[in-house]
Amino acid sequence: MEIPIPSSSGRPDGARSPAALDADPALPGSTYTTLASARGVAVHEVACHWEAGARMNERFSQFGLCLVRRGMFVRTTPRAEFLVDPTTAYFEQPGFEQQISHPRDAGGVTKVVLLSDDAMVRYAGDVTLPDVLIPIGPEVQLQHMGLVANLRVGIDQQELDARLTDLIGLLVERAAPGRLTARRPGTRAAHVRLVNLAREAIAADPASFDLGALAADLGCTPFHLSRVFHRMTERP
Repeated sequence: MEIPIPSSSGRPDGARSPAALDADPALPGSTYTTLASARGVAVHEVACHWEAGARMNERFSQFGLCLVRRGMFVRTTPRAEFLVDPTTAYFEQPGFEQQISHPRDAGGVTKVVLLSDDAMVRYAGDVTLPDVLIPIGPEVQLQHMGLVANLRVGIDQQELDARLTDLIGLLVERAAPGRLTARRPGTRAAHVRLVNLAREAIAADPASFDLGALAADLGCTPFHLSRVFHRMTERP
């Protein structure tokens, strides 16, 4: 089944983010476009056109992953202040109040991946993550660009699940090293067995393939299974 991709969200300038409870509607400057929505996950593109010095208070109602594609802003929480730009990412926590300010009079584009509790466990291994700014490199940037490009032309649920597993897994491992890979057998023989079991399961019932369910049956995380499978088979 193809995931519908609306050409526009229909939200006027100044509309509140679907996850932000306390955004100030009196401050125009943002538009929201939904790129995909399925299985407890929604991917939104937020285009900002704020004037220099503009500020907005917000509080998310669910988990989120924020990746800046263009521009920069300052994120202030009760614990710290972060300068966020295309070289960084961070995870939103539900109920966590923050202020977003724009030091420059320039536009920007941010991808926000909203995650239900179940989706957070599926991709991140838990519903807790440290509130830190995560540095990203070429691998994450390529994953990010590939996901967006595929969403614009249309991908199915399985491809979306696989791409989010890889993207979110990379960021989780940077924010909390070992969360998804610790205590996993690292020998080549163990990896060969894992890949063979995965292949057998896929071949037995390809129509109902589910990465998360398969990983659970094999006793590992979706991220670990995906990385090992890619490395051993050299397949994307």
